Amino acid sequence: MLLYTDGLTEVFQGEEEFGEDRLLDLLGQAPPTVFLDHVWQTLTHFAGNAKQTDDMTALYLHRAAKEVLS
Repeated sequence: MLLYTDGLTEVFQGEEEFGEDRLLDLLGQAPPTVFLDHVWQTLTHFAGNAKQTDDMTALYLHRAAKEVLS
């Protein structure tokens, strides 16, 4: 489960907004233990040196699958 403030999707590169679709595309691109690090790195790369003015807060919860015993 990914909970986030709109500051994550409203990161801008010029007039282009990062957006919800790009954020959701990040799901599954990194192991759960480093997922939020991956998000911050991606947002930083996208924005370049552009100053962001909105707060960015996220909480990522992941439950590992139970091992099935035979």
